[in-house]
Amino acid sequence: MKKLLIISLLIPLFTLSAQDRATTAANTTAGDLERALTELTQLRNDIAAGKIPLAKKINDLEDQKIELTIERDKVVEEASGANRVKAEMGARSEELVTQIDYLHTALGNYIKEFIGVNIHVGEVQLYKEVADSAIEIQDVREFPLLDRFQAQIDAVNTSFDRLFKSVGGYKFQGKCELADGTIIDGNYAIIGPIGVFSDSATSSGLVSINPLSAGNEIAGAKLEKILTKPFAPEKEMADVTTSGQGTLFLDVKLGQALDIRNLTESLPEHIKKGGLVMWPILIIAAAAFLISIFKVFEIASVKKGKIKDLEVILEHLNNDRADGALVYARGIKGPVGEMLVAALEHIDSDEDLIEEILYERMLSTQPKLERFLPFIAVTAATAPLLGLLGTVTGMINTFKLITIFGTGDATQLSSGISEALITTEFGLVIAIPTLIAHALLSRMSKGVLGSMERTAVGLVNGLPHKN
Repeated sequence: MKKLLIISLLIPLFTLSAQDRATTAANTTAGDLERALTELTQLRNDIAAGKIPLAKKINDLEDQKIELTIERDKVVEEASGANRVKAEMGARSEELVTQIDYLHTALGNYIKEFIGVNIHVGEVQLYKEVADSAIEIQDVREFPLLDRFQAQIDAVNTSFDRLFKSVGGYKFQGKCELADGTIIDGNYAIIGPIGVFSDSATSSGLVSINPLSAGNEIAGAKLEKILTKPFAPEKEMADVTTSGQGTLFLDVKLGQALDIRNLTESLPEHIKKGGLVMWPILIIAAAAFLISIFKVFEIASVKKGKIKDLEVILEHLNNDRADGALVYARGIKGPVGEMLVAALEHIDSDEDLIEEILYERMLSTQPKLERFLPFIAVTAATAPLLGLLGTVTGMINTFKLITIFGTGDATQLSSGISEALITTEFGLVIAIPTLIAHALLSRMSKGVLGSMERTAVGLVNGLPHKN
């Protein structure tokens, strides 16, 4: 009860205190709200006052943006045009570089061909220096391009000058090598592809390249060799080189007559190129030749049977003069006489025996007539085979040289090709006449045997008891 009484007394006190606090809080809140509204009104006034300058500033910035955008578009357009021009200039520059390189290379090739092919070999010593100057710096990048072109232009101008001079022919002083290797000074006369050199009336002639002097130079030119043509008017040629007038000995093959002459070789040199296989070919050829000559004389010296001799013998036999027939038969030389003597020595025997004796004599004579003929036949069959063997060995050597040197230099391959072709040539050259000789000798031996056979048949048919 006491607790309830105390609580009931305290409740009114708590209620009065809460009301006072609520009143105080409400008053405070109203004051704060009034101040906030005042500040908001002031802030709105301030914002309204500052909005007009900001709007003007924004408008100014928009105008600047538009101007900058226009200026940017102009710059972009100008930049695109510059890139296009730059690309065009780059393409043109590349095209010009290509043209310059082509022209540079073409001039270099022309100069090399001019000094190596287009001029006479005696003129090299005149033009080699200027041509070498252009060739040496052609691809040297350290030299300015203008200098390289200038050197090429000088060489081309020199070639034009030489062309104009060579139209009517011209002469100049130079060096040349004689056949004995002596280098002399003299005068050249160039008329088209023809070149004549002389130092005096005794040393004159056409000029050709000396292949043995390929590594040497005279005044910038390769060593030249004087080859005097037989029956050439040397004095007139010397006059042409000194005075520019006179009778000129021309090479109608335009400079190739001496080259053709140099290619001419003797039979021993030709045989030597055939290689080792040539020796057995030549040995069997010599043996076959000697045997053929021997057999020709041997068979030609054999006396054939004559009808007159047979008639005389039969006349003796028909008149019962067997001894006279035997004496006459012994006077007949050769295998026919020996055959008749053997038959007449057995004239009293049966006819079959006489036939056997005659046949035996013919058989014994045949090996003598045909001896060595098989060797000639073997030679005719073996010579082409040996030639083929030389061809095979020569081609093997050629392929070995190709393996080492390639196919660029034909002179390196000439030895193997010569061996391959020359052995075949000699094999056929030997086989053909040997085969013909064998056929002729066989025909001659068969002629002798045929003569013996006719004589034997005539003797048997003409015996007295046959009548």
